[in-house]
Amino acid sequence: MKQGERALSPLSIFLRRGVNTMLTPKDYVVKERIGYKTVLEMLEASCKKFAKKVVMQIKVEDVYQKYTYQDLCNNVDNISNALIKNGLVHGEKAAVYSENRPEWGFAYLGISRAGGIVVPLDAQLSPSELEYILNHSGTKIVFTSKRYFENTQEIFDTVKSLEKIVCFDLVEEDEAVIPLRKFLKLGEESKVHITHKLQPDDVLSILYTSGTTGIAKGVMLTHKNIISDIELASQMIAFDENDTLLSVLPLHHVFECTCGFLTPLYNGATITYAESLKSKSILAGIKETNVTVMLGVPLLFEKLYEGIIKAVKEKSFPVRMVFKSSMGIVKLTGKMLNKKIGFRVFKNLRKKAGLSSIRFFVSGGGPLRGDIAEAFDSLGLTILQGYGLTETSPVVTVSTLKYLSYYSVGLPLPEIETKIDKPNEDSIGEILVKGPIVMRGYYKNTDATDEVLKDGWFYTGDLGYIDKEGFLYITGRKKNVIVTSGGKNVYPEELEFKLNMSEFISESMVYGIHISEKDKGEKIHSLIVPDYEAINLHTEKTHKKFETEQEIELLINDEVKKINLHLPPYKRISGFKIHPEELEKTSTKKIKRYLYLEKLIKVKK
Repeated sequence: MKQGERALSPLSIFLRRGVNTMLTPKDYVVKERIGYKTVLEMLEASCKKFAKKVVMQIKVEDVYQKYTYQDLCNNVDNISNALIKNGLVHGEKAAVYSENRPEWGFAYLGISRAGGIVVPLDAQLSPSELEYILNHSGTKIVFTSKRYFENTQEIFDTVKSLEKIVCFDLVEEDEAVIPLRKFLKLGEESKVHITHKLQPDDVLSILYTSGTTGIAKGVMLTHKNIISDIELASQMIAFDENDTLLSVLPLHHVFECTCGFLTPLYNGATITYAESLKSKSILAGIKETNVTVMLGVPLLFEKLYEGIIKAVKEKSFPVRMVFKSSMGIVKLTGKMLNKKIGFRVFKNLRKKAGLSSIRFFVSGGGPLRGDIAEAFDSLGLTILQGYGLTETSPVVTVSTLKYLSYYSVGLPLPEIETKIDKPNEDSIGEILVKGPIVMRGYYKNTDATDEVLKDGWFYTGDLGYIDKEGFLYITGRKKNVIVTSGGKNVYPEELEFKLNMSEFISESMVYGIHISEKDKGEKIHSLIVPDYEAINLHTEKTHKKFETEQEIELLINDEVKKINLHLPPYKRISGFKIHPEELEKTSTKKIKRYLYLEKLIKVKK
């Protein structure tokens, strides 16, 4: 199956008979929308309905520390009271700068209840980046942990608006620093009166996102934006109080915050915080707390699948053959009879891997390789792909358990409009979005806001197309498109997909280089990170030397040639550079292209 194609559903069969049917929400909505006005209204309802149920759990010294919905509400109320006591008023900003843990959520909701605006901060920020964001947002109070306390202290005097640091852990106190335990006690003892009633159009959070460009912009999301995204996504995916979600992605990112934190609260589910991103730790969290749902980015699922295949390769020859033949039977049965038997065939494998409790995974933050989604499905593990941006709260589209697609990012949420702007001969154009999930704008940046918000539509900067059933496909980023001397558009992401399929290539970044200043056309080049472990194994098996830089470059060159053979001439990669180390990425594992393009491209576009 080629990239851009997807598994056939019964509906697809009808389409091939000439019936042009566009799926609508009535086909895939599984439950009604409650209609909350604000996130705090949702929280209060869930605390009342699920008061004694565990909402969050995290392993501390080999024992899970658990909090009920009532504990959550008590902590939120106390933080809110303490914030008001410390002078935070409606519309002022307070930041959360920490690793994933229950206290992150307490602070986020406590700031909101007090009428403040939350500024979630990337834990990977350097002190200078942290200083810029806090100054730009005018943050008054920062909630942090011992791990990031020194960074916060370092820039304290250079942020004029900053008055207090609240640390989740025990630290030495002074006039400006207070541990959370004492802050909570202050809130419990304080009698405050909340004068402002939160409104749907009040800004809930400002999320600073530089993505892969390096230019930080503050995305303003309102209560209406976030609660709409939670409720509309929950209409499409059956998720309830019987589910446990494993929180792996960083909470400062809107995907994890909306879908991995607030959506479980909306549905009365439980959240388990992973100890680390190591596979062993993730699998332990799944097994020990019977996790049913996990969110991840494509790279996480790719690595997880690679781990499964690696474990199979280490087994005896008969075991490897049984696995290979079983995969073949499962795929053939799916294509010929439209029946999924992987759930039964690989039941023991999932149990041994600690994945038997999983109902489904959700992949976001970028398009997932279709072959990976298909392989997981063959193993009886469903991955629902979604698409969205920080500016859309974030979910715009998602697959459902009934309407599943391997190569598409799914169907639009109810009440959300999507369309393709200026489609080319292949129906590919910029993806536009309209609906209650679209941000208010960029904080203190009207020019940037006006560039992307036009006539009620949000111009995403992403390129894609919509098929006859309504499924959305992503082909790349508008700003990354390479234009050849023949005027053809080439999407780097498509070529990266093909390069990364090579067993000897760990990752790649495709880009265009101008042939000359006179010729506007670009040649296609790539930055390639070899998979040194795979190359070493290949060396042992074949007894061929691939040790020096030149030998490895020749091996990679052969791989590029093989890929080029199956590409039309205008898409062929004309040159590459070896990069010996992993490419730098954002917290959601997207390559920071700007860091490399400045050095690689001699003639600017």
